[in-house]
Order: sequence, then C-alpha cells, then structure tokens
Amino acid sequence: MIREEGEDHEVRENSIGQWTGLEDKDGKDIYEGDIYKYINHRGKIEKGKIEFKIGSFVCKYKTPYPLGSMNDEIVIIGNIHETPNLLKP
Repeated sequence: MIREEGEDHEVRENSIGQWTGLEDKDGKDIYEGDIYKYINHRGKIEKGKIEFKIGSFVCKYKTPYPLGSMNDEIVIIGNIHETPNLLKP
C-alpha cells in the first residue's frame, strides 16, 4: 500500500515501472512497460513497448530505438500490465 495524505492506494508490485523522465508527443509521462504507437515514414502504424536495455530506455518494435530520439513522435496507448493485448498483431 502507498499512503498519500491519509489515503491508501493499493499497488500491484508487478505493475510498477520506472519513469523515463520523458513525455510522449501528447505530454503524457512515459514509463518502462508502456505500450506506444508510432506512424513510420511509410505511413504505417507500428506498436511497441518501452524497455530498459543496456543502460538506457528504448522503444522496442522490431529493433530498439533510443527513446530520447523518438519520444516526441510516439503516443502512449497502454502498458504491458493492464493492456498487454495491444501488442498483439
């Protein structure tokens, strides 16, 4: 439980993700485990997840891209804990 000014909030430990310190193109905070969508240079929508790999956060689709180079182009649409079905093709 997390206590905040007299209120209790239940937190599922397996749903805790590290904040990246960045926001998506809509100004939403980005966390490890978030699922994003992105329109590639061909106009196709791609979906992937935010991961922490080799000391940095990356956008993982087929190949990881540094998050800092894409955060202003992606939109967070869910996360792997509450909406994992969003990653299904």
